[in-house]
Amino acid sequence: MKSSAWIILGLVLGLFAGGCKNTESAPDSSQTATAQDTVKKRVITQALPTGSWELTAVIDQGKLQDIPYSEWKVRLTFPPEGQGNVGIKSPCNSGGCGFTAKSGSIQFQTNCFFTEMYCEEEQRNIWQDKLVAYLHKMTAYQLSDDGNQLQLNGIESQLKFKSGE
Repeated sequence: MKSSAWIILGLVLGLFAGGCKNTESAPDSSQTATAQDTVKKRVITQALPTGSWELTAVIDQGKLQDIPYSEWKVRLTFPPEGQGNVGIKSPCNSGGCGFTAKSGSIQFQTNCFFTEMYCEEEQRNIWQDKLVAYLHKMTAYQLSDDGNQLQLNGIESQLKFKSGE
């Protein structure tokens, strides 16, 4: 009796297993190409920002902010190592700030320094301080696919740059 129960159970399980089909198929070449393109885009996106970048937009809490002194071409200049000091050219002074960048993450240190040129308009110094405050809020970066645009992202703000070289 026990052996016939095992035989019946085996037949039932065999019917269920035989009725199941593998619905997965190997990806065709277009799916493989798309996956490879996605991987390439991720690599480009996570490349380190290097060289000179001109500020083109400041977005704070979803609103585009005015960039005073655009003719002064506020710039950041990143070294090729992904760490060290980023050069900052503000409307009045030049300086730098310690930073580290890796795999899409970026952190600016609080050890910023600037020359102390005499600026007739106090607004230029205020803008410089505002720029540094924005940099301290940035946590991520993204380079465009063509490598000509850089975006720094914070929780409530973004800084956008175009390649300055």
